[in-house]
Amino acid sequence: MHVITRFTAAARYACVGWVRNTVLAELASLDLAPTQCEAIRLSVSEIVTNALLHGVGGESDNEVLHVETATDQARGVLRVTVMNPYRTRTAPAALADADLDAETGRGLFLVQTMVDQVGWELQAGEDGILWCAVWFELEVDLAVGGSAQAPEQQRPLPATARDSAAHRGLVSRAASRLPSRILRRSAQNRAA
Repeated sequence: MHVITRFTAAARYACVGWVRNTVLAELASLDLAPTQCEAIRLSVSEIVTNALLHGVGGESDNEVLHVETATDQARGVLRVTVMNPYRTRTAPAALADADLDAETGRGLFLVQTMVDQVGWELQAGEDGILWCAVWFELEVDLAVGGSAQAPEQQRPLPATARDSAAHRGLVSRAASRLPSRILRRSAQNRAA
């Protein structure tokens, strides 16, 4: 893997947006489609929030998160990894085990609907700390070195953003990966 960027962030909920924006800014040299930028934006937010909530056990002034973006030229993938100290000793829930009636607990399941692969592993740190690395991969065209801008640098979305092609594409892709029971429930909720 070719590392694009590696940085640390304070284990604070206020840093979620900063991490998301930093990742997108560092990936600006890749030729990413708007739907890919949006998938990265949402996935980074979810994984960083999960690292704080489930890994660190909430905000902590004494902890940091490690973030890394890397590409694999041979496989044509971008990987974003967030590592947190494994303090709570709870492993990420199996994606298939998402409780459809729960108020929480479907974050990684939703990430999986937007990207090509999601995974996690435990790693022993040099400092004796056990780290949990949660990552996602997205297939990208690495042969083209474009100048894709992070969404914050692009022109504002139209007032009818839900009608934009990029938004429709992301929603369609996510919906196609959801189990039919979720789609039926969603249709029932809209009818109610």
